[in-house]
Amino acid sequence: MMKKLLIQAARDNDMAFVAELLQQGAPPNCRDHVTPLQCAVRNGNVGMATLLLEQGASPDTRALMGHTALEYAMTSGHKEELMLCLINLLLAYKVNATGGGSYASYLYLAHRTGFASVVSLLESHGACLHENESLSPAPRRRRRERKSTNE
Repeated sequence: MMKKLLIQAARDNDMAFVAELLQQGAPPNCRDHVTPLQCAVRNGNVGMATLLLEQGASPDTRALMGHTALEYAMTSGHKEELMLCLINLLLAYKVNATGGGSYASYLYLAHRTGFASVVSLLESHGACLHENESLSPAPRRRRRERKSTNE
């Protein structure tokens, strides 16, 4: 029951309830279709993501569909500065940047953001393309940027 509540609180961007549930012993690595960390990253909530990582959430945990927090950092339509902040946070907690998301390498996803700084950051942490991927043609227009909560 606490697992579902934690995931829902993270989905709802409810920092106070997430903190309370973690204090009561909710497991930070619980997963369903998403993990609490993935919800925080998708919502652009650096404070919640930090709290979850500090409480033991793994940045590499895959949800049932195979998505990772790093994948959500690059595919949620965040502005460049917030995206870099989230990626740097995940890297600080030893996310495996050399792998890939549910459907593409992290380097390919970084290229699709249209932000050279994101590509450069991931390359500096060992990210590479999968055999069947190419960085050309130029990325399509990025999705509309999401509003974020940076608490």
